[in-house]
Amino acid sequence: SHKTQPTTKNNTSPPTTTTMKPSQEGRIDEEGAAKLTKDDIEKVFSLYDRDNNGSIENEELRGFLKDLLELVKKDYDAQDLNEFEETILRGVGYDKEGKISRKELTMILLALAKQPPEDEQ
Repeated sequence: SHKTQPTTKNNTSPPTTTTMKPSQEGRIDEEGAAKLTKDDIEKVFSLYDRDNNGSIENEELRGFLKDLLELVKKDYDAQDLNEFEETILRGVGYDKEGKISRKELTMILLALAKQPPEDEQ
């Protein structure tokens, strides 16, 4: 299997104009979250971790997940976002202040990325 791809893609934020680029993104729907890399997660996380303490607030999670979804799935809808958020919230542990650590979030997201989406069998 071709799971171990070198992450040598340009680390600029993805342009929002590329709706269809068959060469790179032809299989975006089948793979979904599988396209997420640790770098993607950490890059988006750092945008939300305003005080740089390695965790984000519960209420920032939705925006964070929305940005991540945009990276991997251009045509997601509100239901996708809700399901994504519920899955994360089931797996994640909050600390006393109701924050989620980057380490924990990254672990969950990478675990998810290895599983095929349920509705695509």
